[in-house]
Amino acid sequence: MPELLILGAAFCWSAGLVMVRGLAGRAPILAINATRILAPALAFLGVVAVTGRGEALLRVPWTNVWAILGSVALGIVAGDLCMLTAIRSIGVARAYALGGTYPLVGVLIAVAFRGESLSLPAAAGVALVVTGG
Repeated sequence: MPELLILGAAFCWSAGLVMVRGLAGRAPILAINATRILAPALAFLGVVAVTGRGEALLRVPWTNVWAILGSVALGIVAGDLCMLTAIRSIGVARAYALGGTYPLVGVLIAVAFRGESLSLPAAAGVALVVTGG
């Protein structure tokens, strides 16, 4: 089941950026990115309000909040700005082909900074994903 979830996420990310491609030439990239960040944040707060989970949200430790904010700033703000700028310049297909190296970068960061080990099957899997195998 987790594999299906990540495939669903990949589909959603890809479809979302393809839909944004038409806007990339007409609207400022910062405005596009701000909308891509604020819309889901507001939807999340709406879900929290409707489900009555606000109290649970307030109990999240501050160290986790800072980690999430750092992740959003780096991954969504900076990453999306780079991706949207690339899409505007070279198109969706080429931008995604180059962006497809992110599994390799993610593994290298995890090994270097998180102390995770890299097994031979995992390395082969990353190589296959990055090379399109």
